[in-house]
Amino acid sequence: MSARIREWFFSNTTSAAVAWALAVLALAAVLAWFFALSPYGAPAAPVYAEF
Repeated sequence: MSARIREWFFSNTTSAAVAWALAVLALAAVLAWFFALSPYGAPAAPVYAEF
């Protein structure tokens, strides 16, 4: 990341706050998808359930 973008992202401006909020929302959406919609967040079935 260039120094100019890093300086803007960590600055105290409204646009940087919006960028932080969008980043947090994106990460929260990934977590929500993982635990609510994907099969990867489900606990494993017992081995004897196959028999």
